[in-house]
Amino acid sequence: MRRALVLGLARSGRAAQAALEAGGTEVVVADRTLGNDEDLTLLDGVEVLVKSPGVPGEAPLVAAARERGIPVWSEIELASRLLPNPILGVTGTEALLILIGGIYVVEALSVIIQTVSFKYWGRRVFLIAPIHHHFEMKAWSETKIMVRFWIVAAILSACGFVLYYRYYLDFKLR
Repeated sequence: MRRALVLGLARSGRAAQAALEAGGTEVVVADRTLGNDEDLTLLDGVEVLVKSPGVPGEAPLVAAARERGIPVWSEIELASRLLPNPILGVTGTEALLILIGGIYVVEALSVIIQTVSFKYWGRRVFLIAPIHHHFEMKAWSETKIMVRFWIVAAILSACGFVLYYRYYLDFKLR
C-alpha cells in the first residue's frame, strides 16, 4: 500500500498511523481537532481509509471514500492485514456471559455446591441437584419452575444488555 488516510487521531488513530508509517506507507491524517475531517481532497490518491472507532460511519470522508470505492478499514482490520499471525479479540465483555446466561450458571453452581458439600461434609445443600429438580421435590409444578426461570433469565439478560450498551446510551453527537 502506497498511501493511506487515517481518520481520527486519538490513541487507535495514532497507532494506525505509526503502524502504516513503519511499513513504508505514506500516511495522510485527518481529525476534527485539525479542522480537516471534512476535506474531501484528502482522499485523492488514497488506497485505503483507516477509521478510528470514535468516528461515525456517516462522516463525510467515510461516505465519500465509500462512494469512490476506497476501502474503509477499522484499526483492527488494519492490524489483521499487517500482522502475520491470526488475531484473537478479547473485548472485556466475557463477564457479561455469566450474567446473560445466569440461569445456566445457577444450574451448574447448584450441582457443584451439592457435590462439594456431600463429598466434604456428608450433607446435601439441596434435596437434589440441579436446582430445578430441588424445586420439583418441593412440590412446585414444572410450569411454575419454568415460568420463574424464564422471568429470571429475562431480567438477567436485560441487565446484561443494558450493561453492554451503556456506552451507546451515554454517546452524544458533537
